[in-house]
Amino acid sequence: MYRVEKSVINCIDVETANEARGSICQIGITQVFDGEISRNLEFQVNPECVFNPKNIQIHGITQDCVKNSPTFPELYQELRGILEGTIVVSHSWFDKSAFRMALEFYDLPPINVHWINSVDIAKTLWPESPDHKLGTVASKLNIEFQHHNALDDSRVVAELVIKSGFYEEIAEDNPVMRPIRFGWVWTGQKFRNEVDLIEFSESNVDDNELKALDLEGKHICFTGELSMSRSKANKIAVSAGCNVVKSATKNLDILVVGVQNGSLVKGKKSNKHRRAEELINAGKYIIIISETEFLNLTVEKW
Repeated sequence: MYRVEKSVINCIDVETANEARGSICQIGITQVFDGEISRNLEFQVNPECVFNPKNIQIHGITQDCVKNSPTFPELYQELRGILEGTIVVSHSWFDKSAFRMALEFYDLPPINVHWINSVDIAKTLWPESPDHKLGTVASKLNIEFQHHNALDDSRVVAELVIKSGFYEEIAEDNPVMRPIRFGWVWTGQKFRNEVDLIEFSESNVDDNELKALDLEGKHICFTGELSMSRSKANKIAVSAGCNVVKSATKNLDILVVGVQNGSLVKGKKSNKHRRAEELINAGKYIIIISETEFLNLTVEKW
């Protein structure tokens, strides 16, 4: 375990080339120190992969824009020097999962940070708001910005952090942190104890079997918290030829397991997960995989 070593807060946003979370093509970092924006950093990244037209339509970044930019491994040491030992804030867990997947893809060591989801901060400040999307937050803060430009997005997060005032708790609490895959919960007044987050990493198939998997016609079910909305996950699955089901029944072929809240599930597994394992023990062939593996299977079909 680690302690926050630097009082700077790194507000971060990333854009990706396609549906693979690790396909980072732009990183924006706005640093907050002592209640003020102290530094702006922007990195163009060559993700070494094909760009999806849908992603280009969202952020305007093309393969030509970044073909001469450094790759994620080439930026790794600089990013680690900036982020290591700090609090990192992003609007939703998308950016956190993108970093995690990029690190895993390139087999790079984890960056030890204290990660916070600024959506929780926005919900505390404006509980009556119908949504807490970044555009809505910007409107409430009277900020003009170019959405899906990573640096502009990180700037909105930084302004949200400043308005909330939670940075004042850092020096006093000096909260304990874990590596990048974990986070803390903001209560509106100070940090409370870390949630017992459980990330699934024990698929019941090997890499070769997974690569050979034909998704067409397969019945698929999701459990746990994903890095995207459940409706988006369903849409990706349907685009890949799957039939989405809501529970683990005898017709289930694939179970995708996201992050579980250990304080809410029995035996560290959800009811769907335990039911799928019961069916497997009874002789039913069911593949259990992580969200990362699911996205790797479907990205070319999306």
